[in-house]
Amino acid sequence: MIDKELHISNLIFAELNQTLTDAERIELEAWINASADNLAFYRQFTDQQYFQHELKMFQAVDTDHIWELTKSGLVKDETSEITLVPVKRIKLWPRFAIAAAIATIVFGAGLFYYYGNVNRGPVVVSVNKNDVAPGKYGAILTLADGKEINLTNSDNGELAKEAGISINKTADGQVVYQVEASSQEKAKRSYNTLTTAKGETYILTLPDKSKVWMNAASSLTYSTSLNKEGNREVRLSGEAYFEVTKDKRHPFIVKTDRQEVKVLGTHFNINSYKDEPETITTLLEGSVRINGSKILKPGEQANLDKKGKLVVSPGNSDVIAWKEGRFSFKDTELAAVLRQLSRWYNVEVKYPDGIPNMKFTGYIDRSYTLSEALRILKYLNINFKITDRTIVVSK
Repeated sequence: MIDKELHISNLIFAELNQTLTDAERIELEAWINASADNLAFYRQFTDQQYFQHELKMFQAVDTDHIWELTKSGLVKDETSEITLVPVKRIKLWPRFAIAAAIATIVFGAGLFYYYGNVNRGPVVVSVNKNDVAPGKYGAILTLADGKEINLTNSDNGELAKEAGISINKTADGQVVYQVEASSQEKAKRSYNTLTTAKGETYILTLPDKSKVWMNAASSLTYSTSLNKEGNREVRLSGEAYFEVTKDKRHPFIVKTDRQEVKVLGTHFNINSYKDEPETITTLLEGSVRINGSKILKPGEQANLDKKGKLVVSPGNSDVIAWKEGRFSFKDTELAAVLRQLSRWYNVEVKYPDGIPNMKFTGYIDRSYTLSEALRILKYLNINFKITDRTIVVSK
């Protein structure tokens, strides 16, 4: 078991150090998804503050002795403890993996390189003729006159002007609305729509400086004079994460086909895909009011079903994992997992043998090709075949 723990620790370190091979990445993802304990350890080990604390504790002991124990396997009891400093004892993750992991990094002389390279670059993967590449950054902006601008191919700089509003594409590819200070023109009520297709994501800064991250297969309609109106109202289809600029005089309202969310200034995520059984609103900061009645507190999630039943429960910050470049699942039905993959990879899903009644917990990197993403699900003992941009699921 000790060799296994050291091997996994090395894989995690290699991932953080951006030296993980494609095969190793798939192995690590499979290990993370194999159990809740594995997932918990991975989250601990990749938390910089936690790691720094454990490193300080590790440095307080006779590291030569600990390393010899690590190599020789003398500590074998899965519930054993190891004394790091006088009178203070730390119960280790099963089979003292954290001590072994820290020892691996310290003796490998890679710690400072790890902290100097926390930001992970894109994963480079190969694509065969049946595989599907991951989604990309892109969207279509529809102006008030019906003109469509393909933001994937458009040049940086000013895209258009509408009623004293300048619409610009920044160097990092975002769309930003700016009110022209010299303009005295009274704002007209005109609307723009930003639409992401399947396999696309985009970031938008609204006229009131609120920021919106759009997930795949989503659209947001809003007024170009949003910053000047009584209520800042937008309409969402699909999924988006909002960071709303505070303005008590002008409440921010997000409408979907099932609900209305009213906020003053806050961070929240709304998932309102029409092919999902529920509209899910998760609050990370501030407060929001759902359908004029229920007020959410930070860390809470509201689930509204198609019959109008609203249930509030503890939320999870992993709900915005998509914004950070990965899928996050917790006891998620396989069909729901594949619906998310379908949107990101722009593929269809077919179940010739019926939909398997299975659930999945774990992470999948959104930079994977489709075949690599499906390989993470292999332990469910389900067969996946990719053909003509379709996932065929069989038992």
